[in-house]
Amino acid sequence: VDNLGITDPKITLVEEQGKRHSQVEILDTRIGVLARPSARIFQPLYEEQLAVHISADTGPPILRGRLTSRLLPDAAGTGPALLHRTGQVRLPAAMAGLAWLSVDSLCGLYYETVVTGGNARSWSSWWLETHAGTEGGARELGGEEGWLLEPAAAELLALHVGAAYLELRARDNVTVILRTRVPQISVPPSCLPAVPGTSDNELSAKYTPGPLEDQMTDYSLFRLNVNYCTQRDKFYKLGETWTDTETCSKCWCVLGMPRCEPVQCPPVNCLVPTIKPPGQCCPICTSLDCVVGARRRTERPPAR
Repeated sequence: VDNLGITDPKITLVEEQGKRHSQVEILDTRIGVLARPSARIFQPLYEEQLAVHISADTGPPILRGRLTSRLLPDAAGTGPALLHRTGQVRLPAAMAGLAWLSVDSLCGLYYETVVTGGNARSWSSWWLETHAGTEGGARELGGEEGWLLEPAAAELLALHVGAAYLELRARDNVTVILRTRVPQISVPPSCLPAVPGTSDNELSAKYTPGPLEDQMTDYSLFRLNVNYCTQRDKFYKLGETWTDTETCSKCWCVLGMPRCEPVQCPPVNCLVPTIKPPGQCCPICTSLDCVVGARRRTERPPAR
């Protein structure tokens, strides 16, 4: 409701029976939990006659929507993953999507997706990608909801470590319309591949895969968990350092987790204004002669 031009929007729950509307609850905040709803809410809610109205102090509602019941997988309690546009295809302005995924005690994967603002069901399919940035490793799921009774161990491991992606593709099965990185899902330990030299599927901090494990598909994502870090959809090797120019942080990969600290820029004393080049975090002088730290630095033009 931030772009409605209303400084203090009024949010109410209204029972709608044909043309007769009766207010049953006023919501004091835009985000929160209605801990003690009145008894008047439940009957219209179960009968799908309860609506949300957003309006100014006076006049008809600017936005309204009816609450409907919908069966969701168990993962709905942890919140959905928001699907983002990829820019590979032109989409309606109102198109958006949510996805829920969960893994049961028998290692079955259940998913459900909701897309609004476009007739995605008739011209696209859903894919689960578990090896981001590599060929293969993607499985077509089919419709907007369903299950995989026997997903591969690598797929379950990708979901467990947060390295899986869910994609809505066009009929050519190549063009990606909507995409999201699936949040880490709790997978039962019995569904994960065992790690040599450990017990109860606990991954030791000193665990380093051997050459033989490079040939084992089930361990490929354990290596991804420990020997690689991911940040902003990019992967980095264990011990690798990089600079995040968006946050101006120096980062390094430690056992699957990126560790970052602010970039320390040396003091720059210039007789002219400084500039910060695109993609850089530290300022530089605009002239050829400047002082960086305690040393004078003179840039000579290249010899011709």
